[in-house]
Order: sequence, then C-alpha cells, then structure tokens
Amino acid sequence: MLRSRGSQARKLAVIEQKIFKPKAWSRIHRFGYRWRVEGAFSVIKRVFGEYVTARKFVNMAKEIATKASIYNSFITAMA
Repeated sequence: MLRSRGSQARKLAVIEQKIFKPKAWSRIHRFGYRWRVEGAFSVIKRVFGEYVTARKFVNMAKEIATKASIYNSFITAMA
C-alpha cells in the first residue's frame, strides 16, 4: 500500500475542515483575511509609489512606518 507523501499540515487542515463547519473553520484560522491585507498594500503602493527612497535599512523601515501611519490616518479620517 502506497502512502501519500503530501504535507502533514495540509492533512491536518483537511481533517479540521471535516470536523468543523466551513464557516467555523474559516473563523478559527482567519481564512479569507489575506485579501484585506493585499488590498491595503495595493492602495499604499498606488498612493505612495512602489519604491523606498532611503538607502539604509533603518531609514527604510522608518519610511515605510511613516507611510503606513499616514495611510492609517487617512483611513481613519474617511470613516
């Protein structure tokens, strides 16, 4: 008898999906939240550009944090 050589994590996910209802499983594992993050990244890149102008890593991190802070302020003001 041949055994599957697939991912153990995938196997556990399938078993959990069979045990729980699909919506409960999605809520437990926060499945479907990635599109929100991808959407936010897309907006940030469209508004601020895709590149970072700083050369040092520390300054790159500061620049990205500043852009994220401005984006969050904008979103809060729109709500």
